[in-house]
Amino acid sequence: MNSTNSWVQDSSSLEITNASIDPDKPVRRSRSTLHLQSDFTLTAIPPERIGIDGQYDHNGLAKRVFLRLQELFGVELVQNLRIAQRGRVVILMGTLPDSVAVQSFQSLVEAILSVEGALFVETQGLCSQGKLTGST
Repeated sequence: MNSTNSWVQDSSSLEITNASIDPDKPVRRSRSTLHLQSDFTLTAIPPERIGIDGQYDHNGLAKRVFLRLQELFGVELVQNLRIAQRGRVVILMGTLPDSVAVQSFQSLVEAILSVEGALFVETQGLCSQGKLTGST
């Protein structure tokens, strides 16, 4: 083996591709050709897209967060609250009842982040029906 081709270990697998193309000549395939199954499909659902029933749901995370907050804090909390999602980000909009203080808001955020698939919590125009106590 000469020094100019010292990187080639097996000359039978080498294919020269910068020659002129002849459409009638069969193409030689290299050994490193990747073959994929024709029935290849993705079967795993991203955690933010898993619905309440375990099936794919584009807004699955928001629906699961809604149910979790309803279980932990009651219907009063979620009745004037809109919960949306942008990927793994949970977005809270609307009005919180005056019973939710600053300390309760922290536990609300922790409850949201405990739902599988939630990565961040974002608030947009979120307000309280009464004044928040303990804020400075």
